[in-house]
Amino acid sequence: MCPSSRFLSVVVAVLLSLFSLSPLVAQEKKSQRLEDGSRYRYPLLDGLIVGVDLFQPVVSLFGQQYANYQASLEVSFHNRFFPIWETGIGWADDTPDDGNFTYKVSPTLYNRLGVLYNFNYNSTAPGYIYGGLLYGFSVFSYDITNIDLTSSYWGTSDQAAIYDCHSRAQWLELLAGIRVHLYKGLKMGFSVRYKALLKAADYGTTRPWIIPGMGKRSGGFDFTYSVYYQIPVKTKKQRAVAEQ
Repeated sequence: MCPSSRFLSVVVAVLLSLFSLSPLVAQEKKSQRLEDGSRYRYPLLDGLIVGVDLFQPVVSLFGQQYANYQASLEVSFHNRFFPIWETGIGWADDTPDDGNFTYKVSPTLYNRLGVLYNFNYNSTAPGYIYGGLLYGFSVFSYDITNIDLTSSYWGTSDQAAIYDCHSRAQWLELLAGIRVHLYKGLKMGFSVRYKALLKAADYGTTRPWIIPGMGKRSGGFDFTYSVYYQIPVKTKKQRAVAEQ
């Protein structure tokens, strides 16, 4: 089974589980009401959240030959739903274990769009657990150099290169994470992600190996460790209350 099929199977399983639990969730909604009977502790527009991932720069310092440097912007609705945009720069200069070529991607822009869900949206605890689904896409070029053409049969040794190969890719990311509040609007947290390639365009007889924003086309698990700052957004009603 291909990675994207495995990913879709996981998503379907999660959705079926949620649907099976929906009667219980509906039954518990009344108990989730606050003391004054309202449903949400936080306002509809609770703030803007900007974040920067620190994990990828660190792993590149320890020798990983590809990385994604990214920032994010989220909108908090009731501290429950967080539409998110992640954007960054991905690059690669890596050689596979068999060492028969070098794959290079110049720093290239990528984007992800999706939504996060806070499972503890009404809590006043100093942190929360969340999950989410993201769609990523990137348009990029890559070079394949140092291609080993050694032939033991003919006793020859040579190298070749293919430059300026063009591609575009799309993928999905299913994630879960934890965030904690540090001071005022400052937060930190990490996420675990499973990535699955949807489509990547080949270039002639070549195919992209490492994709900006995704990493290796085989997908699999990845991590982020980020710092965030939440910018409060006060509505007219909130400002009026504050002025009283």
